[in-house]
Amino acid sequence: MNRFAALLLLLPALACNHAYDGVDGEVQLNLLDGSPEGVALLDFLDDSSTTFEVLDDDVPLNRRAAENIVAQRAITPFQTVAEVDDVPWVGPSALNALVDHLLAEDLVPSGGDLLGVFDDVAFTVDEADAALALVNDADFTVLDDEVPLNRRAAENIVAARPIATLAFLEAVPQVGPSAMLKIRDYSFVPRSTASSAGRTESSSWMSNHRTAWVPAG
Repeated sequence: MNRFAALLLLLPALACNHAYDGVDGEVQLNLLDGSPEGVALLDFLDDSSTTFEVLDDDVPLNRRAAENIVAQRAITPFQTVAEVDDVPWVGPSALNALVDHLLAEDLVPSGGDLLGVFDDVAFTVDEADAALALVNDADFTVLDDEVPLNRRAAENIVAARPIATLAFLEAVPQVGPSAMLKIRDYSFVPRSTASSAGRTESSSWMSNHRTAWVPAG
């Protein structure tokens, strides 16, 4: 199975794999690989300072969930949200508690904070939001001619919509480092540098989506 197909299976897996959780609840719908919450979750759980005591007392999680997370991390670091979800006794209530803790401790990246590196291209949260607005809203002609992307990459992006995160985007066939860099640089120009860069709103997509690529200042 390729990465894109695997990502598409993530939401159903999160929704139905919680018989062991012990508490009814709904998982955070924005807890996806590549989302600010998803990135923060993996960073938090893979950090050696996130001890059993932190998980058990501070978050707080069910004791068995905390024990199992620490035990699993000792074997291999968590690389996807689905891997966290697969840990016994980690279900909707545990995931929600983790996200609430991350938000309360201001550990979720936002604005100009680095979100992550996708296909060797670094994105801030603002840049990621602008890129996702572009790939979800721009028509094929904009992607193919103005960005400009490889024709097959543009076709595959349009076919893959909606694209929820950059982790989904980098998994689209024919989307690689060159395409990710072009998407980032086309979709996002900070207001302070837009004029000096000579960027104008000449394209119809930019004209209609100014707030998607120029952050409010």
